[in-house]
Amino acid sequence: MIERDSVILLSGLTAEKKYSGRSNYRGAGSDFRSADDLLNYLCGSSEETYAYLRLQLVRAKQLWTTPQGGDTIWWNGVVALAKKLLEVKRMKFRPAREIVYEGVYGLADAKRMLEGINTKERRATKLV
Repeated sequence: MIERDSVILLSGLTAEKKYSGRSNYRGAGSDFRSADDLLNYLCGSSEETYAYLRLQLVRAKQLWTTPQGGDTIWWNGVVALAKKLLEVKRMKFRPAREIVYEGVYGLADAKRMLEGINTKERRATKLV
């Protein structure tokens, strides 16, 4: 869970680097610090945390680029979300997820997949 969450936190920074060609550490500072804080729970020293953070940055970068240098299927979703965020600046999780899935799978398939995800989320909420 900590490993996955740290990659997710760092994925915005790596996506922006891929899209614009530069890293925005100032804009991603909060996410970067949160990833660092999470990884501190797993590591015994600041040196180990730094090394683990570098590894998680590599993993986050690999979300968007194949070993052959091409784009992964998720990249289309990232581009769709980036375009929308240029218009609205901020967005809640579910609408953002819908845009990413539409960019990756197309509108019809995304709606079917999200319907299944939303049903599972409603069931899980009822159990709590």
